[in-house]
Amino acid sequence: MLRRAQIVLSVLFIAMLGVATNVATGVLPAAWESRLWVAWPLMLVIVIATAVLEVVQKDERPGDFPSTQARTELIRRVRRFWVTGVLEKSLYNEARIQLDLVVRETTDRPWDIAVTWTNGSQESLPPGTDMADVFARMDQRIVILGAPGAGKTTMLLELAKSLLETAEDESKPVPVVLPLASWARHRKTIAEWIVDELVESYGMPRELAADWLRTHHVLALFDGLDEVAAEHRPECVSQLNKYLRANPTSTAICCRQAEYTVLREQISAHGIVTIQPMSAEQTQRFLQDAGPGLDGLRAALAADPDLWQLASSPLLLSIMALAYRDGPESPPPARQEGLRRRLYAQYVRTMLRWRKNRHYPPEKARHYLHLLADRLRSDRQTVFSLEGL
Repeated sequence: MLRRAQIVLSVLFIAMLGVATNVATGVLPAAWESRLWVAWPLMLVIVIATAVLEVVQKDERPGDFPSTQARTELIRRVRRFWVTGVLEKSLYNEARIQLDLVVRETTDRPWDIAVTWTNGSQESLPPGTDMADVFARMDQRIVILGAPGAGKTTMLLELAKSLLETAEDESKPVPVVLPLASWARHRKTIAEWIVDELVESYGMPRELAADWLRTHHVLALFDGLDEVAAEHRPECVSQLNKYLRANPTSTAICCRQAEYTVLREQISAHGIVTIQPMSAEQTQRFLQDAGPGLDGLRAALAADPDLWQLASSPLLLSIMALAYRDGPESPPPARQEGLRRRLYAQYVRTMLRWRKNRHYPPEKARHYLHLLADRLRSDRQTVFSLEGL
């Protein structure tokens, strides 16, 4: 309705502009001269009415937007970026696909998780426990902790995947993954920052994003509290708690365990989920059950027992599986080099050998990888996607 009125007023304005032009050039009939004064106040009224309509149109309630279509698009974008683009392309899944690993319920995600309730009681949950079930049992407000490479973001994205399926019911909120590293740039309130992220990262209309947040139609999943600079981390936790106290909403927050335990103020959650390091028995069982795809890694571990020190991390175990798919390093590595440095160097060599590209020979590829790594580190980011360029 407002749009039609604006069009009509615009046509009248153009017509009056023509009249004014004719007045200025003196080409109107002489009989009109006594009534020409009406054109100026009428044109002024039309200009004011057009401006008022434009302001009103900008301030329309978010319900006037195609909110159902926007909601569907938000679900699609979260799924495309975080589930298809990150979770399904994780190194763990990459290793499973490339090496044709045998996956059984006992070997898929073969690490334990421990839950700590607000009253201090603890419970261990077996490998393969559905993250959505854990989330529901802990009243849908949790903190996920673990060592570097333990699988915190993977578990958060598994939760997001389950919640996206639930969100097909329009009465349920849409989960949105929000890397906390970007909060530190401006350090606004969490509510303001979430709206900014919905606008800038997901392309949603600002008025609609603010309305969704106010009515709890989005479910924020915060990744990487440890990626907030140490000097701003206490303020970030304080802002998160203010937001959670003011909003009875569901959420999950990821953080490295070491960084979280030293915080004076901790997150106002209903429980903590801690990813346990893989035991030697779990690693052995994984290597034994995964099939011939890990023959190269088994040979590398036999040739260099020091590598077992890295095998308790799911991320490093996945890197090792891909790095040593062709067997031990040749020639044998210099022992004075750090284990992780050796592993990453071997991983890059192997991947460049298996993924040859005539436009990007190994040295050129390494150069660009260094530039990308420096940029990610300066921005305190751990996830890279072409969509983020």
